[in-house]
Amino acid sequence: MVEAATFSFTAWDKIPELEVPYLCETWTWQGDTSVLPHKWSEVISSVTGKEVSSKELKENYVKHASFDPDGFYFITYRSHAIGIGYLWPSDT
Repeated sequence: MVEAATFSFTAWDKIPELEVPYLCETWTWQGDTSVLPHKWSEVISSVTGKEVSSKELKENYVKHASFDPDGFYFITYRSHAIGIGYLWPSDT
């Protein structure tokens, strides 16, 4: 099953706590981050049905002034990324 959703929050204290399925782990943008753009592209490619390169994450997000490493999360099962979540400021 593939799901994609976008949520907008105006109050940071209203953001729900991340719930991770049993036997899954939460990875953050810490430690050896070299593998994370590839994990991101695997999930995005799976959701969109088209090939998305890890270079796009680096150019459009990681190098952006608004990038916050504490706002990127990966849900993994046996080291395979099965989901992602991130917080990004809106332009409004």
